[in-house]
Amino acid sequence: QPVQVMQARIEDIFSLVAQNLANDGINLKSVDRVIIAGDGISTFKGIDIICNDILGIQYLDIDFSRLTGMKSVYTYASGMVMYISAQLPLGRKQSDLEREYQQ
Repeated sequence: QPVQVMQARIEDIFSLVAQNLANDGINLKSVDRVIIAGDGISTFKGIDIICNDILGIQYLDIDFSRLTGMKSVYTYASGMVMYISAQLPLGRKQSDLEREYQQ
């Protein structure tokens, strides 16, 4: 059955995420929700149960296209670009508070 294969793969993905977070020293108990980007996986029935069973974290269902008016694929891409650019030292302007703290 295709659904069983998809469920097994999704469980594998969540297990890999849990392992990678643990390897990076991130305590899953400090994470209060999971937001999944991707039309294929986010609409899978039972994703909230899989997320809770494997990660022990609540899955938050957000319809980005409804909130932004953009197709979800563009919303996810723009969100990733904004997040990555904020992580790069030259990708963002330093705030006054951050500047004062570093001095």
